Amino acid sequence: SEAGVATLAGTDFGEYGEGYLRLSYATSQDNIKKALERINTALSKVLG
Repeated sequence: SEAGVATLAGTDFGEYGEGYLRLSYATSQDNIKKALERINTALSKVLG
């Protein structure tokens, strides 16, 4: 929620989703790019 991007745990789609993060691509390429930039920024803050 820190990045403002909706995601789901991979396990929401079955046991083989363990360790994965699910994103929806049902949006424009521009929105996907913005979401990935937000995720990158949030991860950089968390991981240093």
